[in-house]
Amino acid sequence: MPHYRNKVFADAIGDNVIWLAISRFDKQPMLWTHKQHIKNLVVGEDYEGVELYPRIDRSMPWTHEDHLWVLKTKGAFNPLGYADIIEE
Repeated sequence: MPHYRNKVFADAIGDNVIWLAISRFDKQPMLWTHKQHIKNLVVGEDYEGVELYPRIDRSMPWTHEDHLWVLKTKGAFNPLGYADIIEE
């Protein structure tokens, strides 16, 4: 993972995340459902991950890769997104 040299990232995340860099040979955009399918095949259906849309000064618009960071703990809940049960 290229972020292992980033002390802030390493201290915050440690060894709790699997990094997936996904790209197509034809360099075309990838549908969300395809990335979800790849995550399920590589890591498993019971693992949650996130895709980051960074600040402009941290973005790399010249790359043709999508990056997912997946929690290593099976069944762990990521606080982003919808909960299993939405309470009113």
